[in-house]
Amino acid sequence: MAITLPSSLSPNGVRPFLLDFGALLTPFGGGPTQRVNRLGMRLGAQVSMPPLRSDAEGLVLVSRLMQARSEELLLDCPLVDGAWPASGSPLVRVAVTGGTTLQLKGLPASYALAEGRFFSIVAASGRRYCHAFTAPGTADGSGNATMSVWPPMRTSFAVNNVIELAAPKMQGHVVDDQLGWEMSLARRTSLSFTVHESQ
Repeated sequence: MAITLPSSLSPNGVRPFLLDFGALLTPFGGGPTQRVNRLGMRLGAQVSMPPLRSDAEGLVLVSRLMQARSEELLLDCPLVDGAWPASGSPLVRVAVTGGTTLQLKGLPASYALAEGRFFSIVAASGRRYCHAFTAPGTADGSGNATMSVWPPMRTSFAVNNVIELAAPKMQGHVVDDQLGWEMSLARRTSLSFTVHESQ
């Protein structure tokens, strides 16, 4: 079961990044560079928290993050800026086994989906996978839309798997080699941490 942060706590800084396992091959002698793509590209984020009371909020946060080293952390996706219009109850419309095309249903008619908007898909196992739309799109009159996404989907999704647009989540491990925190004489705790999607 994934660990969650207390609902009363919000980061004061986030730096999202892409975990890319591919490579550029640059040959000796000036030949053309070749790109080698590898499956498994996914997202991560560096998160900083505001100073918290050491005897209350700070203790709870430290406890949750220590658990998330061996368990997993379910983090509100920090990649969305501002609120989006109500998105209905979006679901996967056609089963997929990978790739970069996702068909959605359950959107409001004519609902606009922006390029760069992040979302998460809940697989049958309950695991979240975070992606972004790579081109704008609009739902038809029946609430269906076909969208291109990135990173490429790296697992299978079934018809009616839930798509989280309003409150996407990132699920992964806290990966800091040394998870540490500062405790001041003013009884304040400050810390930052890094999360990588696990799958």
